[in-house]
Amino acid sequence: MSDRVKIMKRLSEHLEAVRDKHPEWVGIFLQGSQNYNLDYEGSDIDSKLIVLPSFEDFVLNKRPYANILAFDNRPFKTVEEMNKELVKRWNAAVDPGDTVYVLGDMFWCKAQEALPVLQSLNGQKFLIKGNHDRCNDGKFIKSFVKVTEYFEVDDDGRKIVLCHYPIPCFKNHFYGWYHLYGHVHKSFEHEMMEHDKYLMQELYGKQCQMFNVGAMMPYMDYTPRTIDEILKGAS
Repeated sequence: MSDRVKIMKRLSEHLEAVRDKHPEWVGIFLQGSQNYNLDYEGSDIDSKLIVLPSFEDFVLNKRPYANILAFDNRPFKTVEEMNKELVKRWNAAVDPGDTVYVLGDMFWCKAQEALPVLQSLNGQKFLIKGNHDRCNDGKFIKSFVKVTEYFEVDDDGRKIVLCHYPIPCFKNHFYGWYHLYGHVHKSFEHEMMEHDKYLMQELYGKQCQMFNVGAMMPYMDYTPRTIDEILKGAS
């Protein structure tokens, strides 16, 4: 099968998966490394769906965040359904005494909307801030053990660098440390980081242990994961 046929087949599969949820769709387009001749044998085929806002979306601003469902081809029909399911999956995976590190972009709403959801989530929560974490409300901030932009964790001898943004040359990257990050979704930027990771491994002859832990990644599946689950799923 030629690369072109493979790409068109994958785009058709992407469209079939979302067209019923987004009847206002205009078109689906290839997004990522293939557009820039940066793809390699293991590259994903990613797409971008263009959706026209409805009258309510555009004029009444009734569903201001609904397009995030199309952005990552998320398996939810509405934002409300997504939020409810995320809370359910979180509390099924996390016990009240567990420590949870959130790598940013946890909420995109006002504090009065975020607080009830945040307080319903199990665990002792650390927030490593992302570019959408703009809420400085006192009650919101105090709901976390710590709020920071960079954090290092020792997990039974495993050193882990936590940051919302990917850091290809993270601390001790070829001395056995790990790096978990978000921000790039499952996009061209994700492909760039995977390519950088490959080049680092070729350069140093050692594994570059950096992993995208965005909720949309298959091994995350919109659920909090342990480091062991991440390493197993991403390998």
